[in-house]
Amino acid sequence: MNTRSRTRSGGAPLPPVAIKKKTATNAGARSKAKAAAVTKAAAPAASAAAVAESATASAADKAKTMTVSEGAVAASKTAPKKGTKAAAAAAAAAGNGAAAAKAGGLSVGDAFPAAKLLNDAGEEVDLGAVLKTKGLVLFMYPKANTPGCTKQACGFRENTSALADAGFAVYGMSADTPTAQTSWKKKHNLAYPLLCDRELALVKAIGAFKTPKNIKRSHIIVAKGGKVLDVRVPIGPEDSFKEAVKFVEGLAKK
Repeated sequence: MNTRSRTRSGGAPLPPVAIKKKTATNAGARSKAKAAAVTKAAAPAASAAAVAESATASAADKAKTMTVSEGAVAASKTAPKKGTKAAAAAAAAAGNGAAAAKAGGLSVGDAFPAAKLLNDAGEEVDLGAVLKTKGLVLFMYPKANTPGCTKQACGFRENTSALADAGFAVYGMSADTPTAQTSWKKKHNLAYPLLCDRELALVKAIGAFKTPKNIKRSHIIVAKGGKVLDVRVPIGPEDSFKEAVKFVEGLAKK
């Protein structure tokens, strides 16, 4: 405690207690001022932290928005433009996928899809045009010039004339090249066209696709005009031609 002697204006000494009270008051004021200064100093820091947190959240939201937006832009860039061949091909593929998804492919009573494929001679065959004048027996096989496929193909060879007399054209189909088909056709004297479904589009539409990129041995019988009459997927090599002939013969008896 400060006990120094001080005097009032009249020369009388200032009581010690007055000195003590004044000193305590000054200390309290200094304490309050210090606390206020600390609070004042802390306020900008808290404000800066809040601003930083807000900026971080804003940046995260912006990044999220940009990611979604960029994804949409990327999707729009990869999607084929309307009216182009790519768009038409995509639509056809989607259509084939939808047909294949329905009960595993085509069913009796369905309309046979329009299809144009190359044959063993490298010529385009329009199956829609074929169906305007006659019925169609189309058999599918995994690979040309293999034992099971050869048995199936030769069985149809032996019955091509009988099927033609009943109003049905015979076609074979696989994913082989025209060259491979031609070699096999000549080797076994196959008397009907062999179609090359290189992209397996028609195979998928029928429901004869086998992963990863193969064909289930099968056949489909279509009436003149395009209505599906019979679908056999899968079926054995010998059963394929025997059952096809039996079915067509049964139509003649109705």
